[in-house]
Amino acid sequence: MSKAIVAKFGGTSVATPVSIEKIAKIVSDNKRIKFVVVSAVSGVTNLLVKLCQVELALRSSIAKEVLNIHLKLSMELNLDLEFPIRELIKRLDEVHCMSVTDSKMTDYIVSLGEDLSCLIITAYLNQQGIEAKYLDAREFLITDDNYGNASPDLVKIKSYEFPEGLCVTQGFVGATSSGNTTTLGRGGSDYSAALIAERINGSELLIYTDVPGVYTIDPNICQSAMLIPRLDFHTMARMANLGAKVLHPATIEPCIRARIPVRIMSTFEPDEPGTSIGFYNNEDYRIKSVAIRKNQLLVTIKNLKVLNTYNFFLNTFNIFMKYKVGVDLCTTTDLSDLHISFVVNILDTGADKLNQFIQNKELLDELQRFAEVTVEGNLTLVSVIDNRLAVNNSIQNVLAKIDSYKIRFVCYGASDSVINILVAENHAVDIAKSLHNYLLEIESCNV
Repeated sequence: MSKAIVAKFGGTSVATPVSIEKIAKIVSDNKRIKFVVVSAVSGVTNLLVKLCQVELALRSSIAKEVLNIHLKLSMELNLDLEFPIRELIKRLDEVHCMSVTDSKMTDYIVSLGEDLSCLIITAYLNQQGIEAKYLDAREFLITDDNYGNASPDLVKIKSYEFPEGLCVTQGFVGATSSGNTTTLGRGGSDYSAALIAERINGSELLIYTDVPGVYTIDPNICQSAMLIPRLDFHTMARMANLGAKVLHPATIEPCIRARIPVRIMSTFEPDEPGTSIGFYNNEDYRIKSVAIRKNQLLVTIKNLKVLNTYNFFLNTFNIFMKYKVGVDLCTTTDLSDLHISFVVNILDTGADKLNQFIQNKELLDELQRFAEVTVEGNLTLVSVIDNRLAVNNSIQNVLAKIDSYKIRFVCYGASDSVINILVAENHAVDIAKSLHNYLLEIESCNV
């Protein structure tokens, strides 16, 4: 299978009859595509997460909405799938009699979105004369039991023998070695596709979405966004970690290991070249972008003791590790009045864990034994990524452009090509647009 291509289609790509027809044409035109990885229909995962969180009386109406979305799609495509769709939806009955759903049950329910979209895509491809078989990801994507944000077992994935022919499988979904359903975290379908591409030593990974590539800023919020034709793996990983939604951050690692190039393309404009991601030297040209990462917390932890600062750091990070709290940005004050401020990405904690620092009393209790803890929400991280940021007073100019806004956190130094700025959620888009315009201005001046 060394020449095989893995193609992943996101939620908007499986949401309408027109988009599904485009998937069939893409697969038909490119015979090297041997794996089709699909997300849930756009909006369905949110509905399923909501179903697990609301009170019992509201669950049946959400289940009915999920059912109707897929029945309507099936009928519009002239697919006779009413019975299998209703059989899958019966899975939701399991939460009707439970007052509380845990992470394990949430993963079981949330995975239904991918199961349903796989059913429809496989049936439609076969209807169009494209022979395809459904392959349940739970068979080969074995993970740990960190429900909501599971990690794959690479050894077990590598030992699986994939069947011949075209396979359609779920993104985002896996299973423990004992067979319990898990999920890889929101947006994890890209990661699933990358793991498959690595396992089969694929020639390319195609990520199909609703925009024709990676842009200098989200084109849905800024008309001056410009397509970036190519990116090196590490810059793309940085952009994805900082909020560029076209690619899940974990996708890059398997592709680097297996040296598999990635292309971000549009399902709706499949003839456009998209953005190519590989082993490029970005020093040869300017890379610039502004990324937005919503749903951030600013957690400030103040040391209650003047001495033993090493214990303070050790205790803090041990607790974070115990509760699987991911931290990717951090600043400190002087040691005489030590504070540590962390940016925590809420969406990084799994499908049903919305806010560890408010909902998890045990975590807070452990921290408060030796520290004072303050948590701020309704924040967004705006990041300027520019491989020439360190020259010509760019840092000072970036901050000067937004001096009229209240800034809660600035992180710069570990990388001289990124400056991270935490701001109020309601100001984030205006700030991002202003900074993007500044990047375009300085590029035009340097031409």
